[in-house]
Amino acid sequence: MLRFTIGISTYGPIPRAESLIRSLKQHLDKDYYDHFPCILLCDDGTPENLLGPRKLFCAREGIKLVLHGDNRGIPAVWNSLKKNAPAETEALLILSDGVRFVMPGWLTALAYFLEQNQ
Repeated sequence: MLRFTIGISTYGPIPRAESLIRSLKQHLDKDYYDHFPCILLCDDGTPENLLGPRKLFCAREGIKLVLHGDNRGIPAVWNSLKKNAPAETEALLILSDGVRFVMPGWLTALAYFLEQNQ
């Protein structure tokens, strides 16, 4: 089984990232994995005074939160996600916070595709 890390880029106080994480967890085929994939959330410059709810959510859900402090752009977010992924990561799936998953087993299907195709 591929060891996935799911990296999410986000910005602003709108709770899109939190909705995405709920969607990921709700539709993940947990029977396929011996562990839940690591989820990283990289906030690209949301002002500190607006980060309270995001920090609480991540702490409660066991999500590693990476804070840039200022807006650095998408390439910097992707690099931060790669840098903060666990060493055992075999596949880093990077998503924007506007994505939602509505099909159970989506990660199982993606893993199968990656394992069966060059």
